[in-house]
Amino acid sequence: MNMRKAMKLQTKITLLVIIVVFISISIIMSFAVSWMTGNIENKARTNIMNVAEMMAHSKEIVEQLDIKDPDKKIGPYVDMQLKNLEQVEYIIVADSEGIRYSHPNPEMIGKKFAGGDEDKVINKGETYISEATGTLGMALRAFAPIYDEENKEIGFVSVGTLTQSIETAKHTAILYILLIGLGGLGVGSMGAFLLANNIKNTLLGLEPEEITKLYNEKRGMLDAIHDGLVAVDDQARVTLIYDSALNILHYESSITREQIIGQNVEVV
Repeated sequence: MNMRKAMKLQTKITLLVIIVVFISISIIMSFAVSWMTGNIENKARTNIMNVAEMMAHSKEIVEQLDIKDPDKKIGPYVDMQLKNLEQVEYIIVADSEGIRYSHPNPEMIGKKFAGGDEDKVINKGETYISEATGTLGMALRAFAPIYDEENKEIGFVSVGTLTQSIETAKHTAILYILLIGLGGLGVGSMGAFLLANNIKNTLLGLEPEEITKLYNEKRGMLDAIHDGLVAVDDQARVTLIYDSALNILHYESSITREQIIGQNVEVV
Protein backbone atom coordinates (compact mmCIF):
# COMPACT_ATOMS: atom_id res chain seq x y z
CA MET A 1 0.00 0.00 0.00
CA ASN A 2 2.79 2.45 0.97
CA MET A 3 4.80 1.56 -2.13
CA ARG A 4 1.80 2.26 -4.32
CA LYS A 5 1.36 5.70 -2.70
CA ALA A 6 5.10 6.41 -2.91
CA MET A 7 4.98 5.91 -6.70
CA LYS A 8 1.89 8.05 -7.12
CA LEU A 9 3.52 11.51 -7.00
CA GLN A 10 6.51 10.28 -8.96
CA THR A 11 4.25 8.96 -11.71
CA LYS A 12 2.31 12.22 -11.91
CA ILE A 13 5.44 14.33 -12.24
CA THR A 14 6.98 11.96 -14.78
CA LEU A 15 3.87 11.93 -16.96
CA LEU A 16 3.45 15.71 -16.73
CA VAL A 17 7.04 16.41 -17.81
CA ILE A 18 6.85 13.83 -20.61
CA ILE A 19 3.62 15.40 -21.92
CA VAL A 20 5.17 18.90 -21.86
CA VAL A 21 8.29 17.64 -23.65
CA PHE A 22 6.19 15.72 -26.19
CA ILE A 23 4.03 18.76 -27.01
CA SER A 24 7.08 21.02 -27.30
CA ILE A 25 8.93 18.60 -29.56
CA SER A 26 5.80 18.07 -31.69
CA ILE A 27 5.42 21.81 -32.29
CA ILE A 28 9.09 22.20 -33.17
CA MET A 29 8.98 19.14 -35.46
CA SER A 30 5.92 20.43 -37.32
CA PHE A 31 7.74 23.66 -38.16
CA ALA A 32 10.97 21.80 -38.96
CA VAL A 33 9.22 19.35 -41.31
CA SER A 34 7.39 22.17 -43.11
CA TRP A 35 10.59 24.20 -43.51
CA MET A 36 12.72 21.22 -44.54
CA THR A 37 10.33 19.86 -47.18
CA GLY A 38 9.77 23.32 -48.64
CA ASN A 39 13.50 23.96 -48.70
CA ILE A 40 14.17 20.67 -50.51
CA GLU A 41 11.73 21.51 -53.32
CA ASN A 42 12.94 25.11 -53.59
CA LYS A 43 16.52 23.90 -53.78
CA ALA A 44 15.57 21.42 -56.52
CA ARG A 45 13.81 24.17 -58.50
CA THR A 46 16.75 26.53 -58.21
CA ASN A 47 19.19 23.78 -59.16
CA ILE A 48 17.44 22.63 -62.34
CA MET A 49 16.84 26.21 -63.47
CA ASN A 50 20.52 27.08 -63.03
CA VAL A 51 21.53 24.01 -65.02
CA ALA A 52 18.99 24.83 -67.75
CA GLU A 53 20.36 28.37 -68.10
CA MET A 54 23.91 27.06 -68.16
CA MET A 55 23.19 24.48 -70.86
CA ALA A 56 21.16 26.95 -72.95
CA HIS A 57 24.20 29.25 -73.11
CA SER A 58 26.69 26.46 -73.76
CA LYS A 59 28.70 27.28 -76.87
CA GLU A 60 28.96 23.60 -77.86
CA ILE A 61 25.19 23.09 -77.79
CA VAL A 62 24.41 26.34 -79.60
CA GLU A 63 26.86 25.61 -82.42
CA GLN A 64 25.75 22.02 -82.96
CA LEU A 65 22.01 22.71 -82.65
CA ASP A 66 22.31 25.57 -85.14
CA ILE A 67 23.53 23.09 -87.78
CA LYS A 68 21.15 20.29 -86.64
CA ASP A 69 23.97 18.33 -84.98
CA PRO A 70 25.08 16.24 -88.00
CA ASP A 71 27.87 14.50 -86.04
CA LYS A 72 25.67 13.62 -83.03
CA LYS A 73 27.84 15.56 -80.60
CA ILE A 74 25.09 17.02 -78.40
CA GLY A 75 24.10 13.70 -76.81
CA PRO A 76 27.61 12.70 -75.58
CA TYR A 77 28.31 16.26 -74.44
CA VAL A 78 25.10 16.39 -72.38
CA ASP A 79 25.77 12.93 -70.90
CA MET A 80 29.24 14.05 -69.83
CA GLN A 81 27.82 17.15 -68.13
CA LEU A 82 25.05 15.13 -66.48
CA LYS A 83 27.57 12.89 -64.69
CA ASN A 84 28.92 15.92 -62.78
CA LEU A 85 25.53 17.25 -61.68
CA GLU A 86 23.58 16.37 -58.54
CA GLN A 87 19.80 16.10 -58.22
CA VAL A 88 19.37 16.27 -61.98
CA GLU A 89 17.79 13.24 -63.63
CA TYR A 90 18.02 14.31 -67.25
CA ILE A 91 18.90 17.08 -69.67
CA ILE A 92 17.02 17.19 -72.96
CA VAL A 93 18.04 19.43 -75.84
CA ALA A 94 15.46 19.95 -78.58
CA ASP A 95 15.09 22.17 -81.61
CA SER A 96 12.36 24.71 -82.24
CA GLU A 97 10.07 21.95 -83.49
CA GLY A 98 10.46 19.89 -80.33
CA ILE A 99 12.71 17.19 -81.85
CA ARG A 100 15.11 15.78 -79.26
CA TYR A 101 18.89 15.83 -79.71
CA SER A 102 19.70 14.36 -76.32
CA HIS A 103 17.90 12.04 -73.92
CA PRO A 104 18.86 9.52 -71.19
CA ASN A 105 17.27 6.87 -73.39
CA PRO A 106 19.09 6.95 -76.77
CA GLU A 107 16.00 5.51 -78.48
CA MET A 108 14.13 8.72 -77.76
CA ILE A 109 16.62 10.91 -79.62
CA GLY A 110 15.09 12.22 -82.85
CA LYS A 111 11.56 11.87 -81.53
CA LYS A 112 9.10 14.57 -80.49
CA PHE A 113 9.39 16.06 -76.99
CA ALA A 114 6.69 14.71 -74.65
CA GLY A 115 4.81 16.39 -71.83
CA GLY A 116 2.87 19.20 -73.49
CA ASP A 117 4.45 21.88 -71.30
CA GLU A 118 7.02 23.02 -73.86
CA ASP A 119 4.71 25.39 -75.76
CA LYS A 120 5.71 28.53 -73.87
CA VAL A 121 9.42 28.06 -74.43
CA ILE A 122 8.93 27.27 -78.14
CA ASN A 123 6.33 29.91 -78.99
CA LYS A 124 7.18 32.67 -76.52
CA GLY A 125 10.79 31.99 -75.57
CA GLU A 126 9.94 31.98 -71.87
CA THR A 127 12.08 30.57 -69.08
CA TYR A 128 10.02 28.70 -66.49
CA ILE A 129 9.54 25.60 -64.37
CA SER A 130 6.64 23.18 -64.76
CA GLU A 131 5.53 19.78 -63.53
CA ALA A 132 4.44 17.28 -66.14
CA THR A 133 4.63 13.63 -67.11
CA GLY A 134 7.20 12.73 -69.74
CA THR A 135 8.70 9.50 -70.99
CA LEU A 136 10.55 9.06 -67.67
CA GLY A 137 7.51 9.75 -65.50
CA MET A 138 6.24 12.70 -63.47
CA ALA A 139 8.98 15.29 -63.18
CA LEU A 140 9.73 18.84 -62.16
CA ARG A 141 11.48 20.41 -65.12
CA ALA A 142 12.98 23.75 -66.07
CA PHE A 143 12.84 25.17 -69.59
CA ALA A 144 15.21 27.69 -71.14
CA PRO A 145 15.30 28.83 -74.79
CA ILE A 146 18.45 28.45 -76.90
CA TYR A 147 19.44 31.34 -79.20
CA ASP A 148 22.00 31.48 -81.99
CA GLU A 149 24.50 34.26 -82.55
CA GLU A 150 21.83 36.36 -84.32
CA ASN A 151 19.57 36.07 -81.26
CA LYS A 152 17.15 33.79 -83.08
CA GLU A 153 15.60 30.98 -81.08
CA ILE A 154 16.76 27.65 -82.45
CA GLY A 155 15.51 25.34 -79.72
CA PHE A 156 15.34 24.82 -76.01
CA VAL A 157 16.78 22.81 -73.18
CA SER A 158 14.74 21.00 -70.53
CA VAL A 159 16.37 19.98 -67.25
CA GLY A 160 14.37 17.75 -64.98
CA THR A 161 14.36 15.87 -61.73
CA LEU A 162 11.78 13.19 -61.11
CA THR A 163 9.05 14.06 -58.63
CA GLN A 164 9.63 10.69 -56.99
CA SER A 165 13.23 11.68 -56.25
CA ILE A 166 12.08 14.88 -54.56
CA GLU A 167 9.51 12.98 -52.51
CA THR A 168 12.17 10.45 -51.49
CA ALA A 169 14.42 13.29 -50.31
CA LYS A 170 11.51 14.76 -48.35
CA HIS A 171 10.71 11.42 -46.73
CA THR A 172 14.36 10.95 -45.78
CA ALA A 173 14.44 14.41 -44.19
CA ILE A 174 11.21 13.71 -42.29
CA LEU A 175 12.65 10.40 -41.07
CA TYR A 176 15.75 12.15 -39.73
CA ILE A 177 13.58 14.77 -37.98
CA LEU A 178 11.42 12.02 -36.44
CA LEU A 179 14.49 10.18 -35.18
CA ILE A 180 15.85 13.37 -33.65
CA GLY A 181 12.44 14.04 -32.08
CA LEU A 182 12.26 10.54 -30.61
CA GLY A 183 15.77 10.97 -29.25
CA GLY A 184 14.75 14.25 -27.63
CA LEU A 185 11.63 12.61 -26.17
CA GLY A 186 13.76 9.78 -24.78
CA VAL A 187 16.16 12.23 -23.11
CA GLY A 188 13.21 14.25 -21.79
CA SER A 189 11.58 11.11 -20.38
CA MET A 190 14.79 10.15 -18.62
CA GLY A 191 15.08 13.66 -17.21
CA ALA A 192 11.45 13.51 -16.05
CA PHE A 193 12.08 10.25 -14.23
CA LEU A 194 15.20 11.61 -12.52
CA LEU A 195 13.41 14.81 -11.54
CA ALA A 196 10.42 12.94 -10.12
CA ASN A 197 12.72 10.58 -8.24
CA ASN A 198 14.65 13.51 -6.77
CA ILE A 199 11.43 15.22 -5.62
CA LYS A 200 10.24 11.95 -4.12
CA ASN A 201 13.46 11.60 -2.11
CA THR A 202 13.27 15.25 -1.00
CA LEU A 203 9.76 14.64 0.36
CA LEU A 204 10.96 11.46 2.11
CA GLY A 205 8.69 9.37 -0.07
CA LEU A 206 5.54 11.08 1.24
CA GLU A 207 2.54 11.89 -0.92
CA PRO A 208 1.09 15.46 -0.87
CA GLU A 209 -2.00 14.36 1.10
CA GLU A 210 0.23 12.69 3.68
CA ILE A 211 2.29 15.87 4.05
CA THR A 212 -0.90 17.93 4.46
CA LYS A 213 -2.20 15.53 7.08
CA LEU A 214 1.06 15.66 9.07
CA TYR A 215 1.14 19.46 8.88
CA ASN A 216 -2.44 19.82 10.11
CA GLU A 217 -1.80 17.36 12.93
CA LYS A 218 1.32 19.23 14.00
CA ARG A 219 -0.45 22.58 13.76
CA GLY A 220 -3.36 21.32 15.85
CA MET A 221 -1.07 19.91 18.50
CA LEU A 222 0.96 23.11 18.80
CA ASP A 223 -2.14 25.30 18.88
CA ALA A 224 -3.43 23.20 21.78
CA ILE A 225 -0.35 23.94 23.90
CA HIS A 226 -1.09 26.54 26.60
CA ASP A 227 2.48 27.78 26.78
CA GLY A 228 3.35 30.54 24.37
CA LEU A 229 5.42 29.37 21.39
CA VAL A 230 7.33 31.72 19.09
CA ALA A 231 9.90 30.63 16.50
CA VAL A 232 12.53 32.95 15.01
CA ASP A 233 15.13 32.54 12.30
CA ASP A 234 18.87 33.30 12.42
CA GLN A 235 18.15 37.00 11.87
CA ALA A 236 15.70 37.20 14.80
CA ARG A 237 12.65 37.45 12.56
CA VAL A 238 9.45 35.79 13.68
CA THR A 239 8.63 32.76 11.57
CA LEU A 240 5.93 31.17 13.71
CA ILE A 241 3.68 32.36 16.51
CA TYR A 242 0.78 30.36 17.89
CA ASP A 243 -2.55 31.35 19.39
CA SER A 244 -1.38 30.72 22.95
CA ALA A 245 1.49 33.18 22.49
CA LEU A 246 -0.89 35.80 21.07
CA ASN A 247 -3.14 35.42 24.11
CA ILE A 248 -0.25 35.64 26.57
CA LEU A 249 1.09 38.79 24.84
CA HIS A 250 -2.46 40.26 24.96
CA TYR A 251 -2.52 41.21 21.28
CA GLU A 252 -5.75 42.77 20.11
CA SER A 253 -7.91 40.74 17.81
CA SER A 254 -7.27 43.25 15.03
CA ILE A 255 -3.63 42.19 14.88
CA THR A 256 -3.32 38.92 12.99
CA ARG A 257 -0.65 36.30 13.05
CA GLU A 258 0.31 37.21 9.47
CA GLN A 259 1.06 40.81 10.55
CA ILE A 260 3.53 39.64 13.18
CA ILE A 261 5.35 37.02 11.10
CA GLY A 262 8.45 38.47 9.48
CA GLN A 263 8.96 41.23 12.03
CA ASN A 264 11.97 41.42 14.30
CA VAL A 265 11.31 39.63 17.59
CA GLU A 266 12.59 42.61 19.60
CA VAL A 267 10.01 44.85 17.96
CA VAL A 268 7.26 42.37 18.65
